[in-house]
Amino acid sequence: MHAFTGCDSVPAFSGRGKAFGLKLISKVNDLQSAVRELDQHSILPAGLFQLLREFTCRMYAASQEDITSVNKLRYQLFRENKGNIESGQLPSCEDCLYLHFLRANYQAAVRRRSLEAYPSCYTRS
Repeated sequence: MHAFTGCDSVPAFSGRGKAFGLKLISKVNDLQSAVRELDQHSILPAGLFQLLREFTCRMYAASQEDITSVNKLRYQLFRENKGNIESGQLPSCEDCLYLHFLRANYQAAVRRRSLEAYPSCYTRS
């Protein structure tokens, strides 16, 4: 979870701290399994990406559990604020979020294998 919610080499979600993310993960079992699985794949499976995308949506709109698309959430937040919202207060678009997941996935893999003498982290493509 540390790499996903922001660390030295992966940016954090604007205005959303680790404590908030931890509380959210502790409430939903599917999210717990998704975070545990984060460093296990060199290419993120679609199902895992969907769960992490839902987690991101819940971080920005906890009361609206039916929204699972970050692009729709961005649009809705923009409309609710009548355009008076800084871009940093919105979640990343879906394409940028996927790259965020890849960075977090790689960083989590490196950290998990940090105590191995000869770690076999997969290469980024």
